[in-house]
Amino acid sequence: MNPRHIRAELLKRGYTLRAIAQELDLSDRTIGNIVHGRGKSRRVAAHIAALLGRPVSRLWPGKYEEAR
Repeated sequence: MNPRHIRAELLKRGYTLRAIAQELDLSDRTIGNIVHGRGKSRRVAAHIAALLGRPVSRLWPGKYEEAR
């Protein structure tokens, strides 16, 4: 999924990157880097995927291995 689409979906559901950063005790920049694929954090990706009700593999294909 395109980073713009991820951000748009989050905003539609009332979530900002800043709010997610505060929930996870991280910086806005860290969350933005994960959304844009410049950083990697399974915890953040799983949190965002849960907020959107989609699997991590659909939001970031090939970026994270499937859990076994």
